[in-house]
Amino acid sequence: MKVFVKFISAVAAVTLLASFAAPPASAMLLASLAEPPSVSAGFGNFEYTGDYTAGQFLDVSETDWFASYVEDAYNYGLIRGKSPDKFDPGGLLTRSDAATLAARLRSVFLMGTADFTEYVPAFSSYVGSAVPITRAGFAELVYSALPPEAFAIINEINNFGICDVPHDAGYRDAVYALYRSGVLSGSDRFGTFFPNANITRAEACAVMVRLADPYSRVSFSIASKIPAELIFQRNCDAVFMIETFDADGKSIRTSSGFFISESGLAVSNRHVIDGAVSADITLYSGDVMKMKGVRAISEEFNLIIFELEAAAGSDVGFGEDAGSGAAGETIANAGLGSAAGSDANTGSGSVAGSGANTVPGPAGAGRSFLIIGDSDMLETGNDVYTIGSPISYINSMSAGIVSNVNREVGNEQLIQFTAPISFGSGGSPLLNTLGQVVGVTSSSFSYGQNLNLAVPIKHLLSLELGELMSLESLLLPDVDPDMP
Repeated sequence: MKVFVKFISAVAAVTLLASFAAPPASAMLLASLAEPPSVSAGFGNFEYTGDYTAGQFLDVSETDWFASYVEDAYNYGLIRGKSPDKFDPGGLLTRSDAATLAARLRSVFLMGTADFTEYVPAFSSYVGSAVPITRAGFAELVYSALPPEAFAIINEINNFGICDVPHDAGYRDAVYALYRSGVLSGSDRFGTFFPNANITRAEACAVMVRLADPYSRVSFSIASKIPAELIFQRNCDAVFMIETFDADGKSIRTSSGFFISESGLAVSNRHVIDGAVSADITLYSGDVMKMKGVRAISEEFNLIIFELEAAAGSDVGFGEDAGSGAAGETIANAGLGSAAGSDANTGSGSVAGSGANTVPGPAGAGRSFLIIGDSDMLETGNDVYTIGSPISYINSMSAGIVSNVNREVGNEQLIQFTAPISFGSGGSPLLNTLGQVVGVTSSSFSYGQNLNLAVPIKHLLSLELGELMSLESLLLPDVDPDMP
């Protein structure tokens, strides 16, 4: 019996299975201070005064998770109240406040003294903004305040272990160092960081105390699996259905795709646009957008990277200054940003890991997108998931395992997996148990059950972004849906 590999996009004519970086000026200011003393001497400069009186802040109860951190931060002279009887634990830390705390932390560590003026941030002239700082921005800023030796590793966390910290994020090294040293432990039991969320004054107390006192740091481990229902909740907004049309406006096929950046860069299979001059993208919300054009195309890996524009009558779109990567950049260094579904409304969930579990919501002004994982870390037998639009059923999730991490098909090395897919699933993300993309589903074997294939995501990272090309200018020939 002859075995065929079929592309998994639904053909209309045939009935088939059918994170903010630290302000540069502030960073320069911190770097200009003297070389650090020995680590032990530096930590010894933080004196615990005992000046705090229980109940002095009317908005801090002894039963609050942050009460001990507020007390310790006060006694170390790191953070004071907004007034004699008000601390404002839920107030958002501004960029100016964060720069002051970071400089104060470094000054005490190096010289044993600091200006503890609380009401006028000492370095507001450098940051010049009362805008709340993100968790990612604060992590990067305080990490730069102390020497690397101050972050002794006490937790073993692999390089892709934090589920929502992108591999290429500018703040990545800071966050991993803070997790590994026990300063941060995530906002839920899965170690989720929520880089785009803002940080409160109470949360800042927890971070500052752990930075000043290494004995207060926490040992923990991060779960290697997130429940499937949470993976879906966090990623469904970043996956969509594609419908392509020929020059006569006739529907050719439906397929799937997903966002890889907040600015709206998106991914699917190359064969999805065969014969197409236009394409509609239907989001999970029901909003419909147009494919604006292609930024990268790979025949070898059956991948495209493209951008979208708002369809007529839709209020959904992307800003012109979204920063989706300059021509000539590869995806690996285009600065894809932070996690899909990051949300500032985290309730009692603490950046230091002291609060309740939180589920991310909409990504604010930006577009929800998926975090790229490491396809080289996959092993045969690993659990995997897909979210796609089989036969136009938008955002259908399926689960399976990796059948073979390096299946040779023709001249290609692909991931073979068992999660069910059908026509219309082509271009779906293949997700690992942390919800990170490790492959792009592309094809399956005819005359077999759940013998499915995906392009390893590492190949996406090698693609070079070019100038925007319209589908009409590309007009690739259509293909036989059952071609070998």
